[in-house]
Amino acid sequence: MNKNVIFIAVSLSIPLVAHAMEPWNKDTVYNSGDLVTHHGESFVSSHWTQGTEPVVNDISWDGWIHINAYTIDNYEHETPYAGGSVVNFEGDIYLAKWWVQGEYPSKSGTWRLLDDLEPSPDPDPDPDPDPDLDPKSPEAIVGVDKDNNGVRDSYEVAVTEAYQNPQIVQLAINLGLEYTDINEIAFDKSIQLSVEDATKKYNEILVLEECAEELLKTGVVEMTPLELHTDTLYRALTYRNGKERIFEQMEHDLDAVLTIDQPCVGTMAEEAVK
Repeated sequence: MNKNVIFIAVSLSIPLVAHAMEPWNKDTVYNSGDLVTHHGESFVSSHWTQGTEPVVNDISWDGWIHINAYTIDNYEHETPYAGGSVVNFEGDIYLAKWWVQGEYPSKSGTWRLLDDLEPSPDPDPDPDPDPDLDPKSPEAIVGVDKDNNGVRDSYEVAVTEAYQNPQIVQLAINLGLEYTDINEIAFDKSIQLSVEDATKKYNEILVLEECAEELLKTGVVEMTPLELHTDTLYRALTYRNGKERIFEQMEHDLDAVLTIDQPCVGTMAEEAVK
């Protein structure tokens, strides 16, 4: 398999600090796509994170994805990729949301571009679809995503209006990405996750939602991101159906569901509950 070594001179759509592959620093704020080294290993940040130590594991909700030494594999069209795989495709870094093969990262919703996950600074004042659309239709439920960042525009507007803390905003945006995945899984019956990918996806959503519930319980926020997302009956039903499909594909294994004793610990919103 070809490799693409990341040097400072390489032109990638990630921040300059990432090109230098600097050592992780607990006081540094890292955004999606930043690359660091820690204890001889290399990591790419999956979303906003600060103070969370990168460790070699199979999760991404802690903000870090372990990558192979100082290289990221170039995308190869015939190679099967497991959920959580990171590739370089035409100078951009993509994360596989679940098992995928034969789908170009720039053209497939199965791949997530690790860059620019911040909310739009100037969202469309009327970002929802045509009001004449059938509210039960996938188009109406999914909504408009004009900036193609994987998050419904009207949800982004609601997030920026509901939350002032940038860590909570980023938590909500990351949940928005997960809700987009849930919509896709609910509508596209051809998506068949492996038990491992389904379990990983279910627990990643659970960790973020448990943190959001903790923020609500402690009075830090007045509404959870899920409440902002499920702003219509049909969006709520689609969310439930998508979650049920994920649970089915993890074979209804309750033992595989994480028990979370300390919500928000290890997430981008950890400081917000202190």
